[in-house]
Amino acid sequence: MSALPVIYDQEASAKGAAPQRVVSPQKIIYSIRLTAEEIRMQHLLKYRRIFGLASLLLFAVAVVCVVFKVPYEPAMALFTCTVGTLLVFVMKVKDARKT
Repeated sequence: MSALPVIYDQEASAKGAAPQRVVSPQKIIYSIRLTAEEIRMQHLLKYRRIFGLASLLLFAVAVVCVVFKVPYEPAMALFTCTVGTLLVFVMKVKDARKT
């Protein structure tokens, strides 16, 4: 069984003392740097999910309105608008994945 290597920090005091900090490899955490393209993709996916859920909700409301014989035109109009916006975000995500 081999011992894990220890990485010594090279910061020593001006008096030539031994390094002050010892860092083990398991404790080093690398920060993830997102590119502008990845951030854009995350936003597009978030909006696609929001409009997808909103359109499903409005479709359910429209179905309930039809079943209970109340005016369903407002719910259907909103459903149509959200599905159109959802399609825009689906196409944007598809185009962004191609590049």
